Order: sequence, then C-alpha cells, then structure tokens
Amino acid sequence: MFSPNVSQPPVRARHFQPQNQLRPLLDAIAQHPWLGSGFGRTVTYRSTDPRVLADHPAGAYTTTAFEWGYLDIALKIGLLGPGVRGVDCALIYGLLKKKPAAEWGKISAGFAFGLLGVAVTKRIFSILNHPWHWLGHGLRRDFQSGSKQPAAPVKRGGN
Repeated sequence: MFSPNVSQPPVRARHFQPQNQLRPLLDAIAQHPWLGSGFGRTVTYRSTDPRVLADHPAGAYTTTAFEWGYLDIALKIGLLGPGVRGVDCALIYGLLKKKPAAEWGKISAGFAFGLLGVAVTKRIFSILNHPWHWLGHGLRRDFQSGSKQPAAPVKRGGN
C-alpha cells in the first residue's frame, strides 16, 4: 500500500551536520576570538551527508556557512562584534529619540515592516545565512551542471 520511502523513512545523515561542525567551528573561533576571522573564513569538517559524500568521498567538506547561528557570528565578527552592533543600535536610538513625537508612528511602522521583511525572508530562504548565499548557491548549481553559462531562457509563443 505504501511505497518503501513512506513505510521506512531513510536515516538522514544531514541531521547530524551541526554536531559534525561544532568542534572544527570552535577551534576556528579560538584562533581569533575577539575580532573574528571575517566573512570569508572557511572551516573544514567531516560530513556524513550523502549529498556531500557524492562529491567528496573522503567526507571532508569546506564551507563558510554553518548551522550554529551565534557561533557563526562569533567566527566572523568575534566576541566584540555584537558589542559594536549594540553601540550602533544605541547611537541610532539616540538620534531617533531626538525626533518629534509625531514622527514616532512612522518610525515604529518602518521598524515593524523591516522586521516583518526579515522574518518572511528568513522563512522563505531558510539557508539565508549571508545576503548573497542564495545567489551563490544558485550560480554554483548552474555552473556545476557542466555548462560554462547558465541555461538559455526558453522561448514561449509561436515565434
């Protein structure tokens, strides 16, 4: 009645990826804990994901995007980075506090719509770890397909 995929769901090795990333990620953070290593910093870890093993049989996988959100931030901007962001927020708040009370409704609406936009984007693009990550992921898929250029657009209509 059920296909084998429904009656016996496969064990998904990719669910164990965060645990595989943890030790190498902590070791990389320890190299530059205060100021971070920058947004281009890569870390290599041993993967058990079948998709990765198909391209890298040894299992060694190098990436700049991780599933440990706060540790990812600590790797890139260090432990002082969130403090600098906090100072920035305090400065912005100080500037906004000087605005007349009549403008606070517009400012609040702007922040609310901005937060809603981030929430919707994060929900739709769950892999969105960096603003350009989705673009790089799409381009990598196009160029790894064997062609040197993305696929040509399909012509529609009778012409």
